[in-house]
Amino acid sequence: MSEYFTNWLSWLSKVGVQTLVVVTIFLFWNITTEFYETPKFFALYLLTAIFLLVTILKFVTEGKVVIHRTPLDIPLLGFLVVAVVSTFLSPSFWVGVFGNAPKINGSLLSLVIYILLFY
Repeated sequence: MSEYFTNWLSWLSKVGVQTLVVVTIFLFWNITTEFYETPKFFALYLLTAIFLLVTILKFVTEGKVVIHRTPLDIPLLGFLVVAVVSTFLSPSFWVGVFGNAPKINGSLLSLVIYILLFY
């Protein structure tokens, strides 16, 4: 049963990546003030949360935690530390965390989501 569940979670991850590719290309929404960026970021946020949940469930069912090391780990984590320090030292804390009203890209929240998606 555990092997079946692990295979199912792997399949769910593959389908999630394919969904992410399709969503980032074709998702537009005229309800938000930013027609292109905001709906794609919300979809990216939701799918990253699902990927994180699937990864945690896979770790629990396999009984071990496997983290793949890459040469980009240290630069990405260093960039994240610099972004956190920059956010706390910025004159407008909330703009640093969430970005300007319609533009989310470049904020601390988007950077954290991008790095979580990388792992």
